[in-house]
Amino acid sequence: MARRGDRLSQEKFPKISDPCVKRPIAPTFPETDMIRKQKWLPAWLRNLLNDVLFLSRERKLWSGPHEHRSFPAANVIWGSPLPDISDTPAPAIVFAAGDACYIQRYAPLLAESLALQNTRLPLHFHQMSAEQEGLAVLEELNRRWPFISWSHDTFDVNGSDRHIRLCQCMRFDALRILMRKTGSSVLLLDIDSVFNADPSPWLTRFHQQGDLGILRRGNQITLAKRYMAGCMWFRHTPAVMSFLDKYTLRMRKHLRLPDIDFLDQRSLWLTLLEKRADVGVFYLARQFVSWNVRENSIIFTAKGKKERNRYLNSGASDAEAQPAARNTAA
Repeated sequence: MARRGDRLSQEKFPKISDPCVKRPIAPTFPETDMIRKQKWLPAWLRNLLNDVLFLSRERKLWSGPHEHRSFPAANVIWGSPLPDISDTPAPAIVFAAGDACYIQRYAPLLAESLALQNTRLPLHFHQMSAEQEGLAVLEELNRRWPFISWSHDTFDVNGSDRHIRLCQCMRFDALRILMRKTGSSVLLLDIDSVFNADPSPWLTRFHQQGDLGILRRGNQITLAKRYMAGCMWFRHTPAVMSFLDKYTLRMRKHLRLPDIDFLDQRSLWLTLLEKRADVGVFYLARQFVSWNVRENSIIFTAKGKKERNRYLNSGASDAEAQPAARNTAA
């Protein structure tokens, strides 16, 4: 899927020769660097040590000298009219965010995969920076497909020492602002996902099922692996907006401190622990999102390894080129 996304981006936007620049290497800090160097430890134990580091910071963040310190909030600039959900098959917006590199590489494929479903479901892209190369792609997508809208921020993410962590975490702040602005529920996706079928029936069911839909890994011991932050359902309710306020503030406070892996997923676990009594949480079916390119899934995401590579190498891309029209939500 990643290679197909690169190729489609090149075909549709020939001026973009190589959208990705080499990202700066994250700096090392005494605590996290010490954990990373212990290669003889199993990965789960290194993750567990990072969990301890994460939780030990929490006491500092909400009291003492760090109480009022946090990373700046998102500064969302709207590049197109806000999505209209008054005449859509499901009361929701699909949201995906990334830096200019990821926008150029993956946004055309995600947009085309949704267009092939013949649905009027709105799709909103958010670019984490103001780089013109990515904004030009978003403008072109908006001209081609009216159901696409876009916005951008002013972060200098390519100059950031913690490029990936910033993009992972601050997209939720932009999502929070979009939900308040539109009053709409939102399906958040990693931008390197593609649609294999119309998600509208599923989103209608999600709207009736609960406030917050997440993917979980029930057999994982570490906080970083308990919940997945690459596909989430947010119903627009006061409880969910309060959850997002606390979730995004927690990540912004941690972003003021030395880097820590899987900050979005660790923060998600802790905020769920605090807010679970107020928010109706349900777990998304594995059939909805597939890491292994299952043909009956609604969404493919580029997180699988052996199965995804086997699928790509076989040249079997018909499922992406001509997604099956099916309604599996019933």
